[in-house]
Amino acid sequence: MQNYDLMVNLAHFKGHAMGGFGGVLKNQSIGVASSSGKLYIHSAGRSTSRWMSDDQDGFLESMAAAAQAVHNYFKQEGRDIVYINVMNNLSVDCDCDGNPASPQLKDIGILASLDPVALDKACLDLVFNHQSVAGDDASPLIRRIENLHGTHTVEYAEQLGLGSQQYTLKDISQSSDINNVQTTATSLYNVYTLDGKKLLTNARSLDSLDAGTYIINGEKQIIGK
Repeated sequence: MQNYDLMVNLAHFKGHAMGGFGGVLKNQSIGVASSSGKLYIHSAGRSTSRWMSDDQDGFLESMAAAAQAVHNYFKQEGRDIVYINVMNNLSVDCDCDGNPASPQLKDIGILASLDPVALDKACLDLVFNHQSVAGDDASPLIRRIENLHGTHTVEYAEQLGLGSQQYTLKDISQSSDINNVQTTATSLYNVYTLDGKKLLTNARSLDSLDAGTYIINGEKQIIGK
């Protein structure tokens, strides 16, 4: 990497059997790491020679830290990184899977940013807020991400200072006009109980929930009344 002045991190955004999802953060950590580095990340910093995968949050945090290390190394002399997520063929499985599940979510588009945290967060929001219909269903991918706590990678990357989850999503039309079409405010909610029972799908309000603790858009939140 030290021989290049510009990096383009081009990732296929999709589900993943271990990380919950794969985007630019995973691409910059696992994708750039050596064989021993991959083991070090998957083991949450415990081994460079042995496969260990019993610490899920530790693994996700290690991915975020590895992505930050690459970012800091490359930009230490003012070099730039452009981050791009291609949101098509959105299977719950990674491209590395020899027999991936068929995509059930239609193509969403291509997103780009100079902030990898904002970019992966925007892509997650597009998935979680997708209005699912027959033949265009985000539910399998949402379940995969939630079951593996995949959103934690983005949360921890922000804690490390790699980027921000705050963003403005802009649409670039064919005429090159840029229109502000969405901000970080979450308008739709997918809500589960702590034991995995789904209560709300793409809800516009949380008013119907009783006081308690829920998983809302992949994050644990406390609702008070």
